[in-house]
Amino acid sequence: MRHRAIAPSDRTTREPGEPGVLLRFFLDLHQDADT
Repeated sequence: MRHRAIAPSDRTTREPGEPGVLLRFFLDLHQDADT
């Protein structure tokens, strides 16, 4: 169920301060390093 919180369309709607922001930042870093 945790994977649903990091859905591309869902993580962008997360409000600042939520755990989703950290996940989003983490995923963005990984995506950047992957390119």
